[in-house]
Amino acid sequence: MVPLVRPNFHSLALTSTFLAWLVFIWLLPFWSTYLNDAQEMFNHRWDDNATGPNNYLCMTPPEQMRCSDGQNFSELLVVKWRMRISGRRNVGCGCGQGVLGEGSCPQDGQLGFTLSSYTSTAPGTGAFVGLLGPSIVSMWWAMEVVHKEAQPRPWLKNLQFWVLVAFQLSFGVFAIGQDCTWTKLHVWMTIVFYITAWVYNFTFVCISVGYGAHKSNIVQIVTRQAKIALGSTSLVATWAKTWGPILGTAVVTNHAFFVLECIMLTTCFSIGPLLIMFGRIEVESVPDGSFGQASSLLISA
Repeated sequence: MVPLVRPNFHSLALTSTFLAWLVFIWLLPFWSTYLNDAQEMFNHRWDDNATGPNNYLCMTPPEQMRCSDGQNFSELLVVKWRMRISGRRNVGCGCGQGVLGEGSCPQDGQLGFTLSSYTSTAPGTGAFVGLLGPSIVSMWWAMEVVHKEAQPRPWLKNLQFWVLVAFQLSFGVFAIGQDCTWTKLHVWMTIVFYITAWVYNFTFVCISVGYGAHKSNIVQIVTRQAKIALGSTSLVATWAKTWGPILGTAVVTNHAFFVLECIMLTTCFSIGPLLIMFGRIEVESVPDGSFGQASSLLISA
C-alpha cells in the first residue's frame, strides 16, 4: 500500500491547525476564565471617545444573568471580584459578550456548560471556524484523492459530493446562527451538519468495500472514530468518575455535556485529517519514486 497523500508542508499545516483546534475546544473553560478574568477583558472598553461604542466587553447586570445550576450570579466570588475592581455592577458576560462567553457558572439550562455557550461570541466563532477551516478543506481533498484512486460508481461519487455540499452549507448557517441569537436555527443546523458529516464519512466505507476493503485502511480509520463517537456516553461517565473526586461533583456535572460535545466533534471532524495523514491504499502499479496517482493531486509547495 502507498499513502493516499505524500507527506509535505500542506499536510503538516493541516495537522497543525487541527491540533490547534482541538486544544482550543477542549480547553474552552480555561480560555474563557483566563481571557475574561485573568486578563480582565470583561472590563475592556473602547478607548477612543471619538469613534465606536463606549461600552464594556461584559456589561450585563447580575439580575439578568441566570445560573442554570441554581447559584446566585451576583454572589459568585468571581463576580464580586469583577464588581470590586471595575467599580461597576453590570459585569456579567451576557449573550455575545466576553471573549469566550460567561464561564463563572453554566448558562444553558439542564445542559450546563456547552461548547456553543463559549463560542457564541465573535472571537469564539472566529477561532472555532477559522482553526477548523483547513480540516473542512481536507474533507474535499480526501474525497478527491479516494475518488481518483478507488474509482467508485458515479452514484456513490455524487452522493458523497452532494452530502458534503449539504454539510458545508449547514455548517455555515450553524456558524451564523449562534445559540443565544437564533437558538432553534442553531440546534437544527447542528443536527444537520453532524448527520451529513457522518453520512459523508461512512460513504468512504462503502467506497472502500467496493474497491476491496483489504486494499486500504480507510474502513479502519472511519470505523475506529465511529466507535469512539458511539461510545462517547460511556467515555463521559468514565471521565466523570475519574475526575469527580478531583474537580468536584458540581464541576463535573456542569461540564459533562461539554465533554460529550468535544468527543463527538473530535471524532466527526478527524476523518479528513486522518485520511490525509495516515490513509493508505493499494494501487495496481507504483512507478519508482512515486507515491501513487494520489500524489498528482498535491499542490506544489
